[in-house]
Amino acid sequence: MGTTSGFDIVCVAQPSWSGSYAKSTVLLMKEVALRNRVLYVDYAFTWKDLFQSILKRQRAPVLQMLGLKDRLRIAMVKNKEMRLAVLTLPPMLPLNFLSHGRLYKLLNSFNSWLASISIRKAMERMRFNDAIVINAFSPGLGLNMLNKLNEKRTIYYCYDEIKNADWSGKHGGIMEDEFARKADAIVVSSDSLRDDKSSLNKKIFVVKNGVDTKLFKVAKQNTTSKTNPVVVGFVGSLDSRLDYKLLEHLIKNSSEFHFRFIGRIVDETFNALRSLPNVEWVAPVSYAELPSLIQNFDIGIIPFVKSSFTEKIYPLKINEYLAMGKPVVMTSFAILPEFDSIVKTADSPEDFKNAIQSSVENDDQENRAKRIQLAQKNSWEERSIELNEILEIVNSEKA
Repeated sequence: MGTTSGFDIVCVAQPSWSGSYAKSTVLLMKEVALRNRVLYVDYAFTWKDLFQSILKRQRAPVLQMLGLKDRLRIAMVKNKEMRLAVLTLPPMLPLNFLSHGRLYKLLNSFNSWLASISIRKAMERMRFNDAIVINAFSPGLGLNMLNKLNEKRTIYYCYDEIKNADWSGKHGGIMEDEFARKADAIVVSSDSLRDDKSSLNKKIFVVKNGVDTKLFKVAKQNTTSKTNPVVVGFVGSLDSRLDYKLLEHLIKNSSEFHFRFIGRIVDETFNALRSLPNVEWVAPVSYAELPSLIQNFDIGIIPFVKSSFTEKIYPLKINEYLAMGKPVVMTSFAILPEFDSIVKTADSPEDFKNAIQSSVENDDQENRAKRIQLAQKNSWEERSIELNEILEIVNSEKA
């Protein structure tokens, strides 16, 4: 154990620390840092990201990437002790466009070597000892950094099906298979992922997504009073996971509903829906601003298409809706039995509309209380306790 109050944890993360949308890795590590010391290694920005940022086509921490500003920044202090710091790596070579072959492996080894140098320097500054490395969905870096950080244990945190992700389709699955087999354990975010990845490693654990119950709390006003028209809300990236055929039919045949979508537009298909008269699009907001927007929903929806990618998802938004007492309707894209008694599922536009209507009409204080109670059991605080118990188990085992 690195400190008297917990572990020293190096989280090598695929998700960037900053941004206008929620990321399970960031939210989990913030909570974990209350019991442990955490070095969060930020998304490995590339030279392409650097130049795009200079041209103001995207945002990346250019000064930190180039070393013109300290790459290590404190993100959390507790009792005068640094509990969480974020490290920006030097710019990496962009590799996602390459096929999985000799050139990719060579350049990926270089990226991993460059990253490991920066990480070791940051660990020295933070006086980390016997660190546990948690690699969050970045097996390409993780494989080549095994045993390069003087780590005691390495855990692979998998929260999606990497083989079906657009950015990693050429090599993500191959790297994951090899890395997961060599890791000391795997932590996944859903039962479906556990079933899928259990062949890679005997030591596999489930820590599902959670919710910040202190942030997503119900306002004092009566949230069961219904608006006119009924506001049907969705929060999240507007991407290929959405069932656009269902949504188009549903929206065009539900003039009595007002559909409000909050999130970044990733898939241009959404723009066809955006032009419909009963559709409103709201640009991405900070995580802290989400509750005030969800507060104005009458119901939250998760209209994901059923696919090999979505069947592994445990959506963040389900607990965020429930924590604010909102009824939820979703497609049966994944098996989520813990919500069967609380959330309605429907796969056709007609059934989806009927589910929305009945959920709103039958909403009352008792149902709202049940939703809030379930969400509280799924808080990030509870998830961090689960992860800490896993760290204790993995750390105590003989090498």
